[in-house]
Parts: sequence; structure tokens; C-alpha cells
Amino acid sequence: HNGALHCTDYTMRGLHASLKDRCNLYVYECGSKFGLVKALLIDQGRHNGEMLKFALIGGHGEKDSISMGGRAERDKVLISDLEGRGSSKAGSFFDKDSTIVLYSCSTGQEGGIAQKISEQLGVKVIAPESPTGMLFMDAIFNDGKMTIEARYGDTKEKGYKGGAQIEAKNDY
Repeated sequence: HNGALHCTDYTMRGLHASLKDRCNLYVYECGSKFGLVKALLIDQGRHNGEMLKFALIGGHGEKDSISMGGRAERDKVLISDLEGRGSSKAGSFFDKDSTIVLYSCSTGQEGGIAQKISEQLGVKVIAPESPTGMLFMDAIFNDGKMTIEARYGDTKEKGYKGGAQIEAKNDY
């Protein structure tokens, strides 16, 4: 829909290989914030309510928004969308140790949408500070626990957990 994940074959193959058949990888393409919510609901139904351990959300990003498709407001996830009760319910889709990686330029800026997502959902969020591409993503398994590592090109990645800044490295 939005082309943000175009040309990431190397990155996705690397992530898939690092999963080592230890967990499933499902890909949903969404053209709006409503499509994203619908995909999460469908996923919950297909997997008997099993919680997500990881999500990669891509879209054209700015500090306060992620564009999922077109230019209309309904096509963007806005920081203001994360203010209501409904957004905190989305946290029930994710395991408490989940990681969300934003493949969306500039979303990792302090006070931005990555920090707000982590605060509302209570999960780890990794995002770039400025416009960039993704170098790689890895799933690392240690004592049965999966952590995600993501590295971006020309910028520093930021990590948040529960709204607080953390290191965006292997162990949180």
C-alpha cells in the first residue's frame, strides 16, 4: 500500500532465518490505521487469542505519525490516536515482553509516536530518530526468550519501554 517496506528483501530474509523455525512470521499489508486494527483482530481470531511477540510496522514516518497508505488523516496513525481508551486495549494483543519495530523515519524522536506507543501498550518499541533505511533485524533466542535487534542506516535507533527510553540493543 504505502511502499515503505519496498526493497527490504535482505532484511526480511535475515529476520526469517534468525527465527530458526522457533516462531511463525505473519505478514499483513494495511492501507490505513483501521486496516491495522482489523489485521490485529483477525490475527487474534486465527491464533486462538495467542499474544503477539513481535511486530514490524512500516510506513512513511514523522515524529508524530505513521502514514499507512494515502495522504488522508484516516490513512495515518497519529500520536493523538493513542490518547483514548481504545488504544490501550491494543496492548492486549501483545505479550508483555513483545517488541514493536517501527520501520518509519523519524518516529523514534523523544516525545514522538514510538515513545507514545510504548507507553500506551507497555511494550518495547524500537524506531529511528531521523529519515533512514533499515540495515537489518535479528531475532535472538536466549533461555527460551526472544529479543529483537534492529539497526537502521544513517541514524541512531531509539528504544522505549513503558514510555521510558531504554537502550535499543539485544537485552532490554
